[in-house]
Amino acid sequence: MNLLFGSLQMLSLLILLFGIINLINMTLSNHQARKQEISTLRSVGLSLKQLYRSLITEGLLYVLVSFGIVLLVGIPIAIPVSKAVGILFGMPNLSYQFPTMQIGGYLLILILFTVDSFCMGNTGFEKALINRTNAGNGMTF
Repeated sequence: MNLLFGSLQMLSLLILLFGIINLINMTLSNHQARKQEISTLRSVGLSLKQLYRSLITEGLLYVLVSFGIVLLVGIPIAIPVSKAVGILFGMPNLSYQFPTMQIGGYLLILILFTVDSFCMGNTGFEKALINRTNAGNGMTF
């Protein structure tokens, strides 16, 4: 029985790893796609302070919405799935335990990627206007 639960835990860790890799890929793609947008905003007069504030606010909103979806959708699904798995493996008294450590780790990863995304987006804000706007076009001066 322990081997079965161990394999289920390994499967969930693989799914988590796949999700983290996907998050890294999307963060890098988003950074590349937003260079032109950020350059345009800076060229029309957006200050660095305003840009930083908007990037941090956007990132934190993503974290809060994602965390809210996990709590509001994930837990109601997890409780019956936990009961069904217990019945399937001959343990009908298996009770659901809230995964506090896993949820905390998930929240920490989201916050770290928000900070990392902000720091990664920080590069190049002080470049000359012509270099920022032409970076997306493949032109260099």
